[in-house]
Amino acid sequence: MKTTISRYTFVIYLVAWIIIMLIQSVAIGSSSPLTSHFWQTPRGYYSVWLTDLYLILIFYLNYYLLSRRLFGKRAFKPYLIFVALATILGLFLPMILHALFGWGSPADPQGKVGLSTLGGAGTLAVISVGLSLRAVKEWIALADKTKAQEATLRKQEALIREKEAQIAALRMRPETEMPGGAPSIVPPPVPEPNKIIPDALPE
Repeated sequence: MKTTISRYTFVIYLVAWIIIMLIQSVAIGSSSPLTSHFWQTPRGYYSVWLTDLYLILIFYLNYYLLSRRLFGKRAFKPYLIFVALATILGLFLPMILHALFGWGSPADPQGKVGLSTLGGAGTLAVISVGLSLRAVKEWIALADKTKAQEATLRKQEALIREKEAQIAALRMRPETEMPGGAPSIVPPPVPEPNKIIPDALPE
């Protein structure tokens, strides 16, 4: 059941990311009369789509791995280094793709490209969102754990009070009313000193 839910969740996330990327592409194509739509010149959108995939990768890498492990170990310096390197790579990613494959921008599919605001600011945005979601999730988990511990503690305290009441009730009962019907101990008669019992006289 849990595996099935995880598969459905993965599919839902995948469809959501695809829809977001399509909406972004349509918005870019409609932003200026000089910009062509992605179905007209898809080559101009390759770098945009790869930048989007890069941001999605950074989001999941930060959310599931780095924010939990590095912050859990209080390794703030390595985490800041990761943020800086990821942001720099996001800024230069379209230029790297242009140098490797000759991909341009939606406005100029064959021309040169500059620094990517989408890559740089988007990297900082997805890292911030992932870190915030991780903090909220950890806070909820901590609150649930605290509630469970408080419930267990209340049960233990109630059990201790019940046992103490039983012990107090047992102490207030007389010995003859103790559980199990414990008989009272009566000491044997002690003979008087220097008293001789005479033998029975013959009739």
